[in-house]
Amino acid sequence: MQVTRISTTDELQPCSAAWNCLTRGVPFRSWEWLSTWWEHYGSGRELYVLAVRDDFGTLVGVLPLFRERNAARGRVLQLLGSGEVCTDYLTVLSTNEHEDLVIEALAKWLIDACGSTANHADLWDLLELDGVLTSDAAMGKLVGTLCEAGCGVHRKPGLNCWKMSLPAAWDELYEGLSKNRRKAFRRLQRDAIDSGKLVFQTATTDDEFHAAMKLFADLHQKRRISLGEPGCFTSPRFAAFIDAVSKQLWAAGTLELCWIELDGRPVGIEYCLLDTNTTYVYQGGIDPEAQQASPGHLMTMALIRHSIASSRTTYDFLRGDEPYKTDWNAQPQETVKLRISANRTAAHLRQGVWLAGATMKKWVKGGLSLTGMP
Repeated sequence: MQVTRISTTDELQPCSAAWNCLTRGVPFRSWEWLSTWWEHYGSGRELYVLAVRDDFGTLVGVLPLFRERNAARGRVLQLLGSGEVCTDYLTVLSTNEHEDLVIEALAKWLIDACGSTANHADLWDLLELDGVLTSDAAMGKLVGTLCEAGCGVHRKPGLNCWKMSLPAAWDELYEGLSKNRRKAFRRLQRDAIDSGKLVFQTATTDDEFHAAMKLFADLHQKRRISLGEPGCFTSPRFAAFIDAVSKQLWAAGTLELCWIELDGRPVGIEYCLLDTNTTYVYQGGIDPEAQQASPGHLMTMALIRHSIASSRTTYDFLRGDEPYKTDWNAQPQETVKLRISANRTAAHLRQGVWLAGATMKKWVKGGLSLTGMP
């Protein structure tokens, strides 16, 4: 296996098709999502994508990173998609067949790139991995190897991702809910859905897509402002990113925009990414003026019904521990934020200074057994 560092967008572009073959269907790992993130969030940062190729030159693995320089923390590596975009399920990209060899090659490259004899252009001091599933075996193997090589590993529990398995029929879903939830949801179903007051819509044409994107931004901002929060679209970079990536995902057929109307008035919308079997509910909005009608629950009910009718088997609420996710009997998927210091004196000193700070109490030091991974 040969590892090369891709440091320019010109080098990255030819990888697009092969890259998407390594995502295992998760849209947040896709070329469209991560390359578009880089276009909008890469300013002032350095591309640091590690590409693994076999003896025939075929791309069989990718670790999608960027590097940022910080006076206090040194040269910091992070995953593409980090920050306000909140990209879930990032990991080492590889085929099942090559996973172990890819991880072994990546670990060796990272160890060499942080040592005393490392190429200065590739040098790193700190590797920060946010939102990593504790069940992610690939990341566990990579972090474990770095730890064994003398890198310092610290972990902090993150927000959970929440998933639920979908039954074959809508009525079966109620069986796993609490008595109070069943009663409340059946009442909403009777009064709004079964009565015909609620109309569920999905964008199917380009004109509907553009209208739905405008509605998405409008209802998201209205909801966030009503809660005293700025909302995602206050950030110009996020607004530009979501506009650009949505056009690509729409063209690729992996974006679904769904909304509900009550008495002809849109009151809720969800922005969803899709793979073959899963609906990923990334972001949404509701009309706060319609709060008494429970538009949030109605939107979720309608979208779950639609997902079941579309033969999807998993409904993914993604990251965040909002109480409503447990209402649907979704199951938590634990995540961690990992902070890995290079095995070099200067990096260890920086890590020691950081550990002496107030954040020390919130982090746990340890080796492989404390990374939260197998």
